[in-house]
Amino acid sequence: MKTVRKFIMIISIALLTSLVGCGLEYGAEAEDEVRVSVSAGVPSEFYIRLPENVMDLRGEITSQLALAHEHAEMADAMGTNDSNGERYLDEQHMAYSWNNVADLTEFYLVGVDIDGFELAGISIGRYGFSYWYRCIMGLDGSITIHINRLEYPLTYDEAWQIVKEQVLQDPRGAYLTEDGMIYSERVNDIFARIGKDWFRMVVPDRVNNLEFVHSLALEVIATHEVVVLNR
Repeated sequence: MKTVRKFIMIISIALLTSLVGCGLEYGAEAEDEVRVSVSAGVPSEFYIRLPENVMDLRGEITSQLALAHEHAEMADAMGTNDSNGERYLDEQHMAYSWNNVADLTEFYLVGVDIDGFELAGISIGRYGFSYWYRCIMGLDGSITIHINRLEYPLTYDEAWQIVKEQVLQDPRGAYLTEDGMIYSERVNDIFARIGKDWFRMVVPDRVNNLEFVHSLALEVIATHEVVVLNR
């Protein structure tokens, strides 16, 4: 019972992290870059910035993770110095280390194309692996898909049951769809299972309707694949 209570608390923290958002934002003043929102004293999530119209998403992600792993090992070997290059490497190393990216053994590759949006970046936090799609027309709002990466000694059904109960208790309101997803119109999000885990997708107001959000969630589930990392 104590173990279950402990992991209910851990799952609650993971849910809170996903509710805050993945930290990637898009706005008129930063049209050509991903802006990082960082709390004072806390390293940001680890970011993978993607080139436009990336052709091999799997290869891009795995190669950037491999390069980050090499940089982290280099930073460990040489320690912290004052030159700009080495300080930048140390900051990258902090994000890599803080978010336990080296412990990532696999990730869910999402293969959806969203009309009017383009995949611009990926963030990796302690509790999730997030895809960020920005609007290609310069309008406000983005779509994020936050996939859980939390491990716990519970069955997948038990973990999802805890997630479902906690999300449905949100005073802003949420309800189950016929196929078991959890949609909240007021929060612009939907939770659903994917493989052995779950994900939360957040959309902007102008596309926040059950038909669109639910169909996109189904596409995420149908097109995903698990990529195992070999280091």
